[in-house]
Amino acid sequence: MISVGVYAAVVEGDGIIQGEYFEFEDISGLLPRLDAFEGEQYRREQVAVEVDGVGLRQAWVYRWTGTLQDGPRIPSGDWRTHQRH
Repeated sequence: MISVGVYAAVVEGDGIIQGEYFEFEDISGLLPRLDAFEGEQYRREQVAVEVDGVGLRQAWVYRWTGTLQDGPRIPSGDWRTHQRH
């Protein structure tokens, strides 16, 4: 995870990141709106995530299309913790 201004960006790598997991009965109508909001700098992809107390789940993640050089790395992998510092 890197910082790109006021936003976090998930990039390809080996680290673990912290995030929020939401479930929807039907997300298909919302995905085009989320894609538009995220913009061309992000690509939506489905990945396996570990949900505390539940186990592995499939989730949509928006991955940054740039590189690690586009912003400083967030070593903790936790955007909220990073913002507090």
